[in-house]
Amino acid sequence: MPFTTVSSQIHCQGLLPLYPVTSSDALSSTSTPASIAFYKQDKDSQHNASSYSSTDYICFKIPDGSLNLRNFVAVIKDFCNSCSTSNTPSLSGFLLHIPVEYECVDLSLYKDNQVVLLLSGKSSSENAGRSWMVMLQTENLSFSQFSRTFPANYYNLQELEALELQLDTDYGKVRSVPHPLSTPLAVSASRGVACIFSSRRHALVYILDEDEDEDEDEGSEME
Repeated sequence: MPFTTVSSQIHCQGLLPLYPVTSSDALSSTSTPASIAFYKQDKDSQHNASSYSSTDYICFKIPDGSLNLRNFVAVIKDFCNSCSTSNTPSLSGFLLHIPVEYECVDLSLYKDNQVVLLLSGKSSSENAGRSWMVMLQTENLSFSQFSRTFPANYYNLQELEALELQLDTDYGKVRSVPHPLSTPLAVSASRGVACIFSSRRHALVYILDEDEDEDEDEGSEME
């Protein structure tokens, strides 16, 4: 609610409706995991302010039931570029279906176009009490373009290809966390670490850029 939280004087140049919310009560009670980031891309070897462009990424969890989807995460890129150019819009993205026995409790974009997902086993499944931290390289996933038609078709996310998340995927790293987890997920690209919180009120710090088999216990527990 930017007009209420920030200022009623905000001028919006481009809008991208993401998903419908059934009621105002659902809107006020819903805390949707989301993350926005910009990544610089070098154009040439000259060191000046105009030698790079930027690509923006928006990653968020779609509330269950919205768009007739359950347990889905969406990743969109080039939203700002599609707003600022008069050429054919380059807006693209994909939908990622989380395994039904897990729920995505939080997420964050990371350096080099990566997405970190925090998955927790549902209490009704055999994976209750077990969690995963998944780091995906988005460049290895299939982005598909979709339109920005307004106002006839607001929710164009349904045009995107739906991909199934496999916990043994070759698209990134998967870390097993032997504790139920809670929000928030904190990620530092400069330090290359992620901090998560267990239900036992412990903080777990993981080195993201190292493989799990190099150090079987990457996490350090702190009171």
